[in-house]
Order: sequence, then structure tokens, then C-alpha cells
Amino acid sequence: FGIADDRIERRAQFVAHIGEKLAFLARGFDQFGIPQRVFIIQISQGFEHLVLVLGYLGLLFTTIFLDWFSTKSLLVIILGYLESLVILSVTVHFLISRLNKNRELNRYSQPSDWFFVIWLSAMGITAFAVRLFVDTGLLQTNFWLYILHLVILVQWALIIVPFGKWTHFLYRSFAIYFNEI
Repeated sequence: FGIADDRIERRAQFVAHIGEKLAFLARGFDQFGIPQRVFIIQISQGFEHLVLVLGYLGLLFTTIFLDWFSTKSLLVIILGYLESLVILSVTVHFLISRLNKNRELNRYSQPSDWFFVIWLSAMGITAFAVRLFVDTGLLQTNFWLYILHLVILVQWALIIVPFGKWTHFLYRSFAIYFNEI
């Protein structure tokens, strides 16, 4: 019965380990900006962020893997337009919320908080406009728009995301981890 007991003990240790990790995540939940007292408000803000991230990742996938800017497939073209509209609508909502300061999150915005949202809006607007110019045949005479879009994307990809969002995400994760050990 030694083998069976060993398996049972390993499974119990595994379940305990998973339980510890889930408890760690639950304690870290507050560290990611969702305190218990404003949980309902934060769910809507978290949902907006989720929709924005899914729109952004969807547009990235559509642009790179489905070749949105040069495809002739109507399905891919419509998908790209919808993803651009999602990014635009959520970022416009973020900008309006920051201007009105109608939520607790937006009452004390720093200039650096505006930078990310403005850049995301510029990326969505130029992506939408470039594809619209491709579809109407105006891009050949207005190549400056494509260059502007590339300038925004290069700065986004080389500066803002790796040294802004990813660094913040990694720092918070590591800070929570090292605080626990």
C-alpha cells in the first residue's frame, strides 16, 4: 500500500499548493487596484480594460496574421474595422471620463496618465484611417497618413509598451511575489 499512500500524499500536497497559489492571488487582488469597498465600480472599469485589451490584441492579430492592410477578404476587412471601432470607442470613453473626472479613478490624473490614452487613441484613429484610405484608393496620394501611422506604432512598440505597461505589470507582479516570500 506504500505506492498508493505516496500518490495520495502527492495529490494532497498538489491540492494544498494550488490552494496556496489561489490564496496568494486573492491577497494580490487588492494590489492590482481593486479594493473590496469599490468592487462593483471596479468591475465595470475592469470590463472596459478587458474590452480594450481584447480589441487591441484582436487588431494586432488581424493586422499581422490576417494581413488586414492588404487583404481582399471582406470578412477580414470588416473584422479589422470592428476592432478599430472597439479601440476608438473605449479610448474615447476613457478620455471623456478623464475630462469630466466623474470617477474616483480619474479625479487625480497625472499628465503621464493621459499620455497612454492619447497614444492609444492616435493608434486607433490612424489604423482606421489608413484602412479606409486603402479601401477608397486614396492612400497612394496620401502616403503621409501611412507614415504617420508607422511613426505612432514604432513609438508605441519600442517605447510605450515595453517601458511603460509591461514594466509596470512585471514590477507589480514581482513586488507582490517578493512581498510574500
